Amino acid sequence: YLSHCLGALLYRKGIAQFHLGHPEYLKSLQSSVHMLDIQGAHELAERYISVTRETYGITL
Repeated sequence: YLSHCLGALLYRKGIAQFHLGHPEYLKSLQSSVHMLDIQGAHELAERYISVTRETYGITL
């Protein structure tokens, strides 16, 4: 059941990496969106993309 929350976990990891200045944050965020797409949560993936752009200025 870990895969059900993996998208959210990767997203949080990516945001933490972003705040810490780690350059691999973008890979974590993109993996998060891909995981959500694989799980069929396309609306949530789009929401993550828009919130990330609006809140952090990061384009996924």
